[in-house]
Amino acid sequence: MHDERAETATSRCQGLLLSARGAILLVRRTHRRDGDPRWYEAPGSPVRAGESVQQVLARVVREQTGLRVAKGKVGALLVDGPSHVYLVGPLRGASVIRLPRRSSSGGPPPFDHYVWALPAELNTYCALDTAQLLWAALRAVPGPTRGRASGRYGRAA
Repeated sequence: MHDERAETATSRCQGLLLSARGAILLVRRTHRRDGDPRWYEAPGSPVRAGESVQQVLARVVREQTGLRVAKGKVGALLVDGPSHVYLVGPLRGASVIRLPRRSSSGGPPPFDHYVWALPAELNTYCALDTAQLLWAALRAVPGPTRGRASGRYGRAA
């Protein structure tokens, strides 16, 4: 496992959490500065200078979903400009999703809903650029043998 460090604070990493049936965990922000507030995204965060991807994803997955990432269980899938997508799992403990109750400033919660979406449903839940990024990452998910991309996650028509 390589320890990728952020070169700039403009990098953003997202964790791809998959269910046993191949659904992707998506969360919806309560307030978005950009875009339509209906859209969902994979749990993620900007990367702070000097912070490893493992640290970022362990922190944000726990903050955004209540799930705990098993140590050393983050694998790189895709780098697309400033966006980095990593396969996260398996997860530790019970897999009950607990969205945050309020923001760190005491305001409304930063995330108000989650969904397990199948790859064919990504364009229903996500903005087009987010869906395309996640489809590309899914194509890089290793198959059960020899660590090669399985291709079982094709882009929805």
